[in-house]
Amino acid sequence: MGKPAALLAARITAIVWIAACAVQFIVWAMIMVISADLVAPWWIWTVLTGAPVVLAVWWVTGALHAARRALARESGWTP
Repeated sequence: MGKPAALLAARITAIVWIAACAVQFIVWAMIMVISADLVAPWWIWTVLTGAPVVLAVWWVTGALHAARRALARESGWTP
């Protein structure tokens, strides 16, 4: 996976996660307002479980870039 593709994958993962969290939060807030009742914040599950996935994608893509840079330095190749 090339650098632009890896960064694109990381960005898409983050955008999808943020959008999913935002939609769930808005739906949760609307349910609370409409029902006038305190509802458990179930959207937190997406926030807490999605964060490690997004961080892992960013870490993997960053590690790939670092490995490629190190290999390029060792071989004397410059892009």
